[in-house]
Amino acid sequence: MTGRTSSGCSGSRSCRRPGTRWRRSGGSWKPARKSRQLRTGGRQGFARGSQASCGCACRCRRGSSCTMTRPLIGRIRRHYRNCGKRYARCSESIGIPTGATMIQLLSEKKTDRVALRGVRVHSRLAGMSQKTQIQQTFVNLEDRAIEAVYTFPLPDGAAVCAFEVLTGDRVLTGQVQETDQAIEKYDQAISEGHAAFLMEEDRPDVFTVRVGNIKPRQAATIRITYIAPLTVVDREIRLVYPTTVAPRYVTDTGTDPITAAMDDEALNPPHVLAVPYGLSLDVEIDLGRKLAAVESPTHEIAAQEDGKVHRVWLAGGKTPMDRDIVLTLKLSAEAEPCVQVESGPDGDQYIAVTFVPQSADDDDAPAPQPTETVFVVDCSGSMAGESIGQAKDALTLCLRSLADGDRFNICRFGSTYVMLSPEPLEYSAQTLRRALAWVDRMDADLGGTELHEPLKAVLAGKPSVGDVRQVIVLTDGQISNETAVLELARDSRAHNRIFTFGIGAASSASLVNGLARNTGGAAEFIAYGERIDDKVLRTFGRMASVAMSDAKLEWDGAKVQVAPAEMPPLFEGDGLSVWGRVKGTLPRTVTLKCSTPAGPRQWTLDVPAAADQGGAIRLMWARKAIQQIEDASAIEARARRYGPAAREQKELIELSKHYGLLCRLTTFVAIEHRSVEDRNDGKPELRRVPVMLARGWGGVPPAMAGAPLRVLACPAPAAWMHPSARGGGRMCSGDSMSIRPPAYVEGAPMVDSSDIRMLLSLQTAAGSFTPDDAIWEEADDGWRAAVEQALDAVGGRDEPMVATVLALLVLTRKHPDEHDLWRRAYDKAVRWLIKQLKMDRETFRQWFSELGQRLPTA
Repeated sequence: MTGRTSSGCSGSRSCRRPGTRWRRSGGSWKPARKSRQLRTGGRQGFARGSQASCGCACRCRRGSSCTMTRPLIGRIRRHYRNCGKRYARCSESIGIPTGATMIQLLSEKKTDRVALRGVRVHSRLAGMSQKTQIQQTFVNLEDRAIEAVYTFPLPDGAAVCAFEVLTGDRVLTGQVQETDQAIEKYDQAISEGHAAFLMEEDRPDVFTVRVGNIKPRQAATIRITYIAPLTVVDREIRLVYPTTVAPRYVTDTGTDPITAAMDDEALNPPHVLAVPYGLSLDVEIDLGRKLAAVESPTHEIAAQEDGKVHRVWLAGGKTPMDRDIVLTLKLSAEAEPCVQVESGPDGDQYIAVTFVPQSADDDDAPAPQPTETVFVVDCSGSMAGESIGQAKDALTLCLRSLADGDRFNICRFGSTYVMLSPEPLEYSAQTLRRALAWVDRMDADLGGTELHEPLKAVLAGKPSVGDVRQVIVLTDGQISNETAVLELARDSRAHNRIFTFGIGAASSASLVNGLARNTGGAAEFIAYGERIDDKVLRTFGRMASVAMSDAKLEWDGAKVQVAPAEMPPLFEGDGLSVWGRVKGTLPRTVTLKCSTPAGPRQWTLDVPAAADQGGAIRLMWARKAIQQIEDASAIEARARRYGPAAREQKELIELSKHYGLLCRLTTFVAIEHRSVEDRNDGKPELRRVPVMLARGWGGVPPAMAGAPLRVLACPAPAAWMHPSARGGGRMCSGDSMSIRPPAYVEGAPMVDSSDIRMLLSLQTAAGSFTPDDAIWEEADDGWRAAVEQALDAVGGRDEPMVATVLALLVLTRKHPDEHDLWRRAYDKAVRWLIKQLKMDRETFRQWFSELGQRLPTA
């Protein structure tokens, strides 16, 4: 594809609605039909008179509003081909130069023109799923027709099953169509003077609604319905209602530069510090079981209980849309395995099964074998402020959870990546001190978020010890090339297992979950106000849990199509959920079988008769089947337009249309047909709805009152850097920049100083506990004397041994309900004591039990 630089702007419709689509033809690029245009806001690209990274200036008088027109794409390709540098990025931002991350301060005049006036969310929880309805109300406050474009998040993995439009006294129902056909229908309706409404998936957790050609003073309410599964972990159900899309770092690493440019437009709506709209939320909880508590670490909530039914809403009525809303449902009893069945309109039956596998007694399990663990830490500019502090606290706790014989390394990345050591280090007191000192100096000072290359370097080759390398990624996940990163992880899963932590107020759940899902790991999220320690220790508990392999389901001879077809990883205490479509007779039982070091294990559940589940099981099966195809085929949203439909793409589209669910290749579209008198000229003004900057993103305070933003260059890394990252690589003009305003802390700290965390921070690399007042104070009166007497009886006593035994007593007697959090530290200390006392495990267990019986009672 070629293009020439224009010295002016034609002002044509394609310029007013930037974003021409392109298709491959005979090895070259050609523009698609005029009706197929990306209706984007043109917020990024080449700025008026700005300098591109290759030194060429853009001379378009319309500036960034002309992005993605043919001349611009031609320049992008020539810049990339001839100079080997990525395209520059810019915006009409206030106080930030071209090439840096874009943040706008919205004036009062512009605020009045924002078409979105409010968002309302109603959610109902029942059985094993939640059904949520979102209402977005748009009003045209201008004196001419507009096209409003709003990009917003939904929970990762949600099955979007309904799209309705309420305008005047009419209710329009959206239909699922292939994206090309839907866009053509949408554009044609607008050009003929009708109103049109469209919803498409940009990412599994990012969507865009287009409200086209609404008249002055016309109101339209978009009603979106989705269904999502409920997952129980450690007697808790964590619900997330995302509210904003954080700025995405756009890169062409692992993808095509044109796709990267399009992603820039699709994934980065205008980001502002305040918007005139807010969000209200109410949640109805009817799980058929009693809840111990309903809490929110992120927002103030109010709750009302009526037997086993709870209703929860935001205490303030509305909330700013600058961070995820997180609700935690604490169950009064352990989660129980269950089976649910419903019949579908197609005659098939759909089944949902949840197992909660438990291994044999922990004390009978063999000691964990040494492993190689690599920590990959996001140190890009977006992590500045609270997020980098969270990552450092989590990493510190992770390092202390390693054991003798383990090998480890740390990789911090941004525009470049830096390793703690060229080779993995053997875990010892000396290397632990070195690593902790390095972490203490760590900051969000490496510019952009280039995850692909550091992850490629970390996953390469076989681990230095053990069969599988454990990789722990800590990031906010705000990148555009998720598909390439997930494909890299999936191709490397034979010798790597990735555990992820999504950090921040609006982390990318699609990337964080996808990395774990595609490699057999697990994901955790640390949102604003949430505790760190329990999530970190739970992750290490999974890593150290009894290996349950060769898992399979048996359906009593019935023919069941399971989604996902590949069994998810089994972790002790975590729920395992699968969905199935039954062809023919329903099975009487379903059995989960697996192998453990202690021998084969199995769990069997009876299958009940079908009952009305509101279509939730049927839709969740379809969503998991769609996700499975997308993961395996690396299908991107625009792949359909660049060539003939492959078998996987055809199957994906058929599933999406049959079950009425959105996927990457389909779109919801609805048309409001107008009479001849009510039609207009079909040339609405584009209005991209601004979204709030995620709280704490890049360290930016939520209220700056017009203060200018400082932009600082990244200092050179001081530690060993991979040769490929030292220079000569292609970098955006903003790669070496990060926004670093003064430190800002609001509300409750994200880091929790719990008794357990304080205690575990005293554990050494070898496994012993450092004698400290915190241990003596935690122990009850008389405990220390009893421990010293018991140690004297077996022929050995010193201060570290006394402190270690006391720490174990505090954990087992004062925090028994949090066993999963301290189990790994407990096992590590027991191995150290056994070595010091020259006992076997059974003798130590008996000695420790007798010591507990002799302790004085309060």
